[in-house]
Amino acid sequence: VKPKDTYHGIAHKFFRNRRLWWLIVKFNNVPNIEVLDFPKPGTILKIPSIEIVNAIVKSLNNKN
Repeated sequence: VKPKDTYHGIAHKFFRNRRLWWLIVKFNNVPNIEVLDFPKPGTILKIPSIEIVNAIVKSLNNKN
């Protein structure tokens, strides 16, 4: 994580979808997160593969 990075921005960089920020938070067990919170610079985040992300999104879409 670099200074001024956001979870939204990181999600956009890896998934091309800012709304999937919560997947990064879940994969990294970040507690008590607020939508606009910034990750701490220098933190190394685990990023789920696009295949995992697509499977989760598909699963959630099938529930609706």
